[in-house]
Amino acid sequence: MKIIDQSESIQDVPSGYFSRQFSRINLTSRHPTSNALTILSSNLEKFLDDHHVLLRNIKLLKPHLLIPAILVGPAGLLLFYPTDTEGVFRAHGEMWEQLKKRGQTYVQARPNLLVLVQGMADAVAGHLVEQQVDCRKIEPILFLANPGIHIDTNRPAVKMILPDTLDRFIGGLLKAEVVLDRDTIRKIINALLMDATNIDTAEVYDVQDEFAFKDLPATKPDRWKTFSDLPRDEPVITQKVPFTRHQWFMLMLLIFTNIIILTTLVVVVLTGG
Repeated sequence: MKIIDQSESIQDVPSGYFSRQFSRINLTSRHPTSNALTILSSNLEKFLDDHHVLLRNIKLLKPHLLIPAILVGPAGLLLFYPTDTEGVFRAHGEMWEQLKKRGQTYVQARPNLLVLVQGMADAVAGHLVEQQVDCRKIEPILFLANPGIHIDTNRPAVKMILPDTLDRFIGGLLKAEVVLDRDTIRKIINALLMDATNIDTAEVYDVQDEFAFKDLPATKPDRWKTFSDLPRDEPVITQKVPFTRHQWFMLMLLIFTNIIILTTLVVVVLTGG
């Protein structure tokens, strides 16, 4: 899997609804979300091949948004919001509540991560439509990296992944139906990186399709080398039947012995009759 990180070109995000949300969830190395993003990236990189590209810390100028992680691959486009948030939560539909430390009551948690992640996905979809790129569908995913978190769910608005289910989720991606071809994947990546000034998008997604003959190398693989391509010190075999002189002698001796045994048996049978 290839990883493209745009964090070096990130600047201050202008004011606005989502900007206010991000002011509370700063995606710098000082925030726990950075550690959650590292956990997510390392697990994805462990299992996914170069047909998948992970875009991290992507900044969109229209609208002004900072996207933590977007995975683009044959199975589609996935938008991740990784977080180290800890505590006891309740996710019902778009409702995101946290259990108060004192008492047994739930209160509305801020920011509402479910609404935030869905809003990011809608914004990215709008951006791609504006760039005339069809990505079929964007799946918003909330990755909760803290193993100590507890969540009571009832049809949450977005998909939620816990650390102990991440491997199974990635395995499902590898078996999923192919919905994006290579050209569409390239277009999506170019559209998402169009505002990047420090990234060359020309070679971001340059993989070979093992099922396309046009992508095969022009030269023959090593396993198809002819005898003329072998090193000079390799022995040249010219015999049609590769037996040594000793092997020929043993073979003739075995044949001669069998003839004697058969002749003796025939004589014994005839004499006895």
